[in-house]
Parts: sequence; structure tokens; C-alpha cells
Amino acid sequence: MRDVADSVTATALTLPIASVATYLQVLDSATDLGILEPAVHDLAVDALINHWPDQDPRWSLLAA
Repeated sequence: MRDVADSVTATALTLPIASVATYLQVLDSATDLGILEPAVHDLAVDALINHWPDQDPRWSLLAA
């Protein structure tokens, strides 16, 4: 999630991390494999990149 987060906790900064993919790459792959609908992919990416607030009405579109 570091590719979409503005900051991480002090504890998280101390953890060694080696990932094989970013969260956005996982969403892309899930969409490419037909696991995630393209419309849901677009909403999820928009929510992550643009940091939707908790009260944003678009969250209900992801639940569907």
C-alpha cells in the first residue's frame, strides 16, 4: 500500500518489506484475469489514489 499511502506508521517503517507487486498491480492482474470487474477496478483505483473520505457515496458502488 506504500504506493498509494501518504504516510506509514513509525513501526511500519522499521519492517523489512520485499514485495513482488504493488497493490495497484494486484488490482490490474485481478481485472486482467477476470476476477475483478473493470468498473470495480476503476472505482477501487480511484478510491485509493484520490483518498475518498469515509462518507463518500461512491463507497456504496464498491459494495455492489
